Amino acid sequence: MGYSQNKKATDSIKVAKSDTIQLKDRDTENRNVMLNAGANVGPRNVNIGLPFDGDIAILENSLPVVNSFWPQNPLTVWRYDSSIGNIGLLSYSETAITTGKLGYAVDSYDRFVARNGKFKGYISSKFNHFGLNETSANISSSIGDRKNGWGYTLSTYQMFDPASYTLGFSQQSDRTQFYKLGISKKLKTGTLQFLYSYKKSRSVQSVYQPFMYKGNGETEQLDNFELGLDSYIVQDGLIPFYDKLTGEKRFYDMNSDDIAAITHSIDVLGDFKLKNNWKLNFATRFMKSKAPMSIQFPVTSTLAEDIPASGMSYTLLGNSAPYEGNVQQVSSYYIDPTDITTIMSRLELAGKKGSHDIKLGLQQQYYREDIFKLNTSVYYQTIEPQPKKLTASAYIPAYGMYVPITDEDGIIKAASGGSDVYREDSYLHKLAVYGLDTWAPSNKLDVILGGRIERFESRGKMAPYQDEIVYQDIDGNGIHETKRPLKDFTQSEWNVAGTASFIYKTFNRAGISGEFTYNEIRKDFGSYNSDYSDYIKNKNPILFGSAGVYFNHPLFNVVSKLTYISKRDNVRNIVAYNPSNPSETNTIYPIFYDIETFGWTTDILSNPFKNFDIHFLVTLQNPIYKNFSYDAFGQNYSYDNKNIPELSKVLLEIDPSYKLFNQKVKLWASLRYFGKQYSTLSNALYYNGWWETFAGIDYTYRRKLDLKLDVTNFLNQYGVKGSIIGGELITDSNAYDNKILTGSYIRPFTVSVSVNYKF
Repeated sequence: MGYSQNKKATDSIKVAKSDTIQLKDRDTENRNVMLNAGANVGPRNVNIGLPFDGDIAILENSLPVVNSFWPQNPLTVWRYDSSIGNIGLLSYSETAITTGKLGYAVDSYDRFVARNGKFKGYISSKFNHFGLNETSANISSSIGDRKNGWGYTLSTYQMFDPASYTLGFSQQSDRTQFYKLGISKKLKTGTLQFLYSYKKSRSVQSVYQPFMYKGNGETEQLDNFELGLDSYIVQDGLIPFYDKLTGEKRFYDMNSDDIAAITHSIDVLGDFKLKNNWKLNFATRFMKSKAPMSIQFPVTSTLAEDIPASGMSYTLLGNSAPYEGNVQQVSSYYIDPTDITTIMSRLELAGKKGSHDIKLGLQQQYYREDIFKLNTSVYYQTIEPQPKKLTASAYIPAYGMYVPITDEDGIIKAASGGSDVYREDSYLHKLAVYGLDTWAPSNKLDVILGGRIERFESRGKMAPYQDEIVYQDIDGNGIHETKRPLKDFTQSEWNVAGTASFIYKTFNRAGISGEFTYNEIRKDFGSYNSDYSDYIKNKNPILFGSAGVYFNHPLFNVVSKLTYISKRDNVRNIVAYNPSNPSETNTIYPIFYDIETFGWTTDILSNPFKNFDIHFLVTLQNPIYKNFSYDAFGQNYSYDNKNIPELSKVLLEIDPSYKLFNQKVKLWASLRYFGKQYSTLSNALYYNGWWETFAGIDYTYRRKLDLKLDVTNFLNQYGVKGSIIGGELITDSNAYDNKILTGSYIRPFTVSVSVNYKF
């Protein structure tokens, strides 16, 4: 792959000639990847086949932007701004072979100086009616005489996002700033490029919010809480916890730079032409990061009328008067700033030999964490906008009195610290070789063959699960602790991947296609919070297969195919909340299980009349769990053949657009339908189908100025989606009718204006 500004991400694998449909492009180009109904920034999650589990989804200059979502959120180091020259979406097979990862991956490339060395500039600003201001700029030019081949690029990105709700402790929910400086040198046979980046990002998101579950998939907003328009993060932004190592009580302040992620990186990129039209491309990145992370998971809720029968009493923190409103129990995770060193490289040789287009690649990745420390705490808060922390007491019949179960800062003593994770001097190293051959043995047949083999090694020290620092007891003097020795972990294994696909032109306008991809993924230490060495040896093989037909007509093109995806040997832990006593928890680990999806997708592109285009994408799928069961609180729970939460069986996308005034103005819309979606492992609770909608007007003036007006959620619907935290053991749906639950939500009605100017 090349890394210059003229590189098109979608050129990576071509599977058909110009007179046939290009299945790879059809799988990826029409996803509207940056139309995200869940957040103002970042690509959407393509909701097909497999659930998102934090795997890498974004590439920059052909390299993953981060190694792992925990603790480094990709959006702290990557945004789609003026510094990005090209962006695309890699298919399942491309992602598997070129990265060893799973699913669709966003593929982006930085801008560098133009081939002619002329000065170029790009400015982009976006505003919305909630007060968002997102501005970025890029300039590039030759240095001195254009003939000497030297050039520079300079970029900045600034985000001021107050969100659609008002935080009680900060004016900004996302304050992010990026700066990039690049130097390039054009040589006789190619180009060398150097890019330095500094990135700082502090983001606080109200990911989960409360709603009323009415039963039979129906939900409604609470009388005192508007989804997406009210904040569900504690009003003061201060979260108490006991330090993992010292046992001392600490607070993390969500309005402080202490939770800002800071990254320095240097990229060295090269693109060279060799003899016989072969090309050699390489990319290397050295990155140092300090990455904290905080997130709050609302777990169980209690209605005000149920408090007397629950045997609990509550007061507002610092107030002795009883609190008689609705109550939410919250689990908070805080990862102390983690010092991370990342070194990644890719070297690729590409060329043509007869009827074969060949790519051979070498890829390596080194990732090191000095100390990773996850601190947890559990507390109560009010259910209202900008909630307040509570203290709680439980009635003990033997004593005939209420006994405090929280300390003076609201921490639930018995529930905090039980699933903390601690590790030291942990690193992993991956070294892989891969190859792709796009072969056209005849005018009717195109074939792709590819393979990857990867050496995976990791080392470090980790605390045995739930025994790292044993909390002997907690009293007014703090935690009495006993340190246990850390356990060495070591891992050295192989991962392999392979793909084979074809398109056969059966008739002049129609043909058949098929694809099979096998990919092994071995989880690194960041995916485990237990005795690492016992479980890391389990590889996660993924099978992906499809078979379909295509038909081209002057007015429309159709691709229809059957798909199969499976992922085996998954492992997870579950913090189970006893349905009979939500204050009682049990962490179950490890749980092994499989997932499987059969699907049918039909993709239609049509141009029924001049200047009008419409795209339809229909997916029917059945994502289910296999071999998934465990015991908790004296009962066996089995989820075999249950549908996977957060994945709908029916997906529909409709994307019409119309150009007018000599194609200077474009009217467009994007409508996505998500069918019935389960929210618990048992499938006891679910959400009825909903639409996510976008529309806009784009105006281009002399190819220099673009003005865009777009509306998110133009139907002005409130929407609830995703899994219910703490709902793993829910089996009786009737018990949750007319109860308050928490889940994620789609963005509210939002009007945005964007200005893009080239000079």
